[in-house]
Amino acid sequence: MWKAAIVGSEENKIGHIRACLEQSGLVDSVVEWNLRKLQESQKLHNGQAPDVVVLNLEGNPESALAFAADLRKANPALRILACSPESQPDSKLLQAAMRSGVQEILAAPLSTSAVQAGSIDAFSGWTPHGRPHRPG
Repeated sequence: MWKAAIVGSEENKIGHIRACLEQSGLVDSVVEWNLRKLQESQKLHNGQAPDVVVLNLEGNPESALAFAADLRKANPALRILACSPESQPDSKLLQAAMRSGVQEILAAPLSTSAVQAGSIDAFSGWTPHGRPHRPG
């Protein structure tokens, strides 16, 4: 089971992402990071380091992806998923997400099964904290 962090600024979307993560059976804890507040402090302590970060790209995707790139530089092993506000994300968004270090884009509308499938793809062969990953 993973520790997850949800990053965004749209409270209602963050709640939906949290519900999908919790229902997926893949995470044992979820924290919510407000993107605006995090950009001000920008420092994460060791105890706050999650295994996976889920970005909400609705509202200001550029800021969320810039934050993802900073997280990736600080922790190259971190797994980053992004929730697109579109059911068919455009190629510019996909390219920007890949450049920032996002492993998987989850298209709208977000569902528990999409989180499970995207997580399994993004975590294929990866072991959080040295433990073997066994989905399901």
